[in-house]
Amino acid sequence: MPQYGMVELRAGSSHLDLVDVAMSEGEWARPAIAGGRNVDHVALRLTHCDARALREHLAALGVAVAEDRTEDDGAISLYVRDPSGNTIELIAAGSP
Repeated sequence: MPQYGMVELRAGSSHLDLVDVAMSEGEWARPAIAGGRNVDHVALRLTHCDARALREHLAALGVAVAEDRTEDDGAISLYVRDPSGNTIELIAAGSP
C-alpha cells in the first residue's frame, strides 16, 4: 500500500505490515517522541468469528474499539488497545 508508505508481507494467513516512517506517506506511523516505539500495531486474523459477534464480545467486556474499518477483502478490522496501550488489530470475517 504505497499510499501509506507500507508494504504487506504475507505468509499463509499471517501478514506483517512494514511502514517506512521516513517517507511522507508513512508519516502517520511516526512515533510522537524521537526514538519512540518501533511497532505501530499487531494484527491478529480471527477464524470462525464474524465482526458482529466480535463487536458484541468486546462491548460485553468493556473493551473500547478505537477504529472500525472494512478492508479491501471484505474483512472487518477492529482496533483496540491492550492494558499497556499497544494497538491490537483484530481482523474478522465481514458482516458489519
